[in-house]
Amino acid sequence: MSSCKKTSQTKSRDDAKARVGTQNPSGPAAPSAHTETVSEGAPLSNTAPSNYIDCETKVFRTGIDSLYLSWSGDLFPEIESHFDTLKDFAQSTQPGEQAKAVQPILDHQFELMGYGRPRFPFVLADNWFDIQLSRSTAHSMPLAVAQIRSEVLANSGPDRVIPKLEQIVSKFGEAEHQKISRLDICADFYTDHDLSGLDVIDWITKCDAIVKRYSGKRFTGFSFGHGGPIVVRLYDKAYEIEKKSGKTFFYPLWAKGGWMGELPVFRLEFQFRREALKEFGIECANDLNDKLDGLWQYCCQKWLRLVVPNPADSVQTRWPIHPVWEALQSARFTDVKNPLPLDRSRKERLPSDESMFVQGMWGLTTFMAARGIKDIETGFREYIVSAAEHHKTRKSSEFSFARYLRNALEKKARKFNKRLDLDESSLSPEAYKKARDGE
Repeated sequence: MSSCKKTSQTKSRDDAKARVGTQNPSGPAAPSAHTETVSEGAPLSNTAPSNYIDCETKVFRTGIDSLYLSWSGDLFPEIESHFDTLKDFAQSTQPGEQAKAVQPILDHQFELMGYGRPRFPFVLADNWFDIQLSRSTAHSMPLAVAQIRSEVLANSGPDRVIPKLEQIVSKFGEAEHQKISRLDICADFYTDHDLSGLDVIDWITKCDAIVKRYSGKRFTGFSFGHGGPIVVRLYDKAYEIEKKSGKTFFYPLWAKGGWMGELPVFRLEFQFRREALKEFGIECANDLNDKLDGLWQYCCQKWLRLVVPNPADSVQTRWPIHPVWEALQSARFTDVKNPLPLDRSRKERLPSDESMFVQGMWGLTTFMAARGIKDIETGFREYIVSAAEHHKTRKSSEFSFARYLRNALEKKARKFNKRLDLDESSLSPEAYKKARDGE
């Protein structure tokens, strides 16, 4: 944890927890009720210059957010033929065929996508990995390019997950010469300084492209160097989790670093492509452990700096480092604290509770309101019976209600990386009645 001089008492844990997930938009046009805005300047004195900034900044977590690896080699011909068949299933218009486009490997249940990517026709995905494979005849292309996703990296660390990935890739072909294609490292932090008040003049950077970003009128951060070998993003991570990614697994990780619900939580993220990594002598994953701190220091001290403008000095490079940036410069990269065993990081890409228990109740509550049913048990029972009757007469469907459910379940199981052994008879309304009555 790094901090500047504190200007207010840290909010209590109970109050902070009550705020999580309910923050209002912040920024110049719509300031958040939960973001403390600190004035840029203390009263003139013999010890504080006129542009003195008094603020608090806490770094909760550092880590690798995303890691892309590639391997040279050729795809086994029999694997290529098998994946062509699975891809045909995935592209089928028949739900039952689509459900067959899964590939179990070790303890993973990968979805094989119905689409490829440029030069990589086969894509396998679950919550740990996104694996792209080239054809056996594409000798100039890597055998595989794989992304390790943020959740398993954050929970267990690269040293535990990379051997598992290499074991999986070796099932596809003769994998050789692992290389890093892309690396994203980050620090998540809270500051009571109003970052929305920053402007382009406050930054010293080696890139030309600087963008101040908004979502509507809400300030969300900055981006630097878009399209280059090094790209930097400074953004409101808590807002991004709430509105877009749903990656709430970061909350307990922040709490380990001292987070008590303060909002907003920003993320400073540096993305390195292979061209930049080679300049730092980073070729493969084994090179990372001793060089993450060096990468971070280079980026925070040489590539990008946040400064305090000094109107009395026309040389921007002499302007003092902003206290928020000093705190970020002092961040250090260590192993994942108390890493979870690999089997504790879920491999399935599961929907959120919000989508299942709020959005997913739409059909049932609509039915109950339309039929004037107030009792939930009666409503659920009548909903199942009415749905079965509807599917008997539904012109656009050739399937019974039980077959429709089976197809929908298998399709979702493929998407969620779940194994299902279904008995169609157990999906009928009669089976539901028997289960309800305890038969």
